[in-house]
Amino acid sequence: MVATVALAATPRPTVLLISAQSATYGFPAGLRVIAGVAMANTMQILLVALGMTALLSAFPATFNAVRFIGVTYLFWIGFIQWQVRGSQAPARPTRQGFVVTILNPKSIVAIAALFPPSIDPNGNSGQQFLVLGATFLLFGSTVAAAYAAVAGAVGERIRITRQLSGLALMATAVFLVAIHIGE
Repeated sequence: MVATVALAATPRPTVLLISAQSATYGFPAGLRVIAGVAMANTMQILLVALGMTALLSAFPATFNAVRFIGVTYLFWIGFIQWQVRGSQAPARPTRQGFVVTILNPKSIVAIAALFPPSIDPNGNSGQQFLVLGATFLLFGSTVAAAYAAVAGAVGERIRITRQLSGLALMATAVFLVAIHIGE
């Protein structure tokens, strides 16, 4: 349970996306991103249950390709946000949250590392996996909502612009690429 909370509270690219959308467009925009993140996390939990982590571990090039596509998409969201002028609403925040999360293979690896050791082999593993997954989604969404609420409140006070938010997303993508090049 503690590991689930720690994993949910750890800042990731999705947390930056939630915070950027909330600071720029308000708390409701952050909640729409969280809905996409929760959908992607649900799929990742199912993929772990089906053994997808073994495939990603066996083929590191696939892992790196998925990670690169995710970082590229995060950069693209930032670029679009930076480029567009005016105060129009964010484009498809739920989809953005889903794509950024599903293209983060580290989430699947973290879930795979966290869930199996927590399952009692003498019990109903399916039921235990369901409880762990629901707990992870509940805590993750709650922590993300807290990030969204804080970012939304800060954004109202200092009027975060789309351009500043977009630059933050692009900088994060570049930072993630730099980190992965060193691995």
